[in-house]
Amino acid sequence: MPPSSGQGGLLRYTYDPRNPTTYAGAGWLNMRKDGPRSQRDVEMRSDVLVLTSEPFEHSFDVVGNVRATLFMRCSAPECDVVARLCVVRK
Repeated sequence: MPPSSGQGGLLRYTYDPRNPTTYAGAGWLNMRKDGPRSQRDVEMRSDVLVLTSEPFEHSFDVVGNVRATLFMRCSAPECDVVARLCVVRK
């Protein structure tokens, strides 16, 4: 998926409940505390939307909780959404 222009827009995906999205990596939801993991396999799925910014010019630290505000519409009776902030390394 191309980088977001920051202007919003319509993004679509189709979820197949017979093929749930896997979880890979560390974070507060990872009870085993396995450490960082590559997200490439998850990001290549057709039912996962990935928005990636341009590289930052300077390094910085993220301190505290990170929040994402999403506006969405779902055709199913219910749905789950996960927003993840990842460090992209070359």
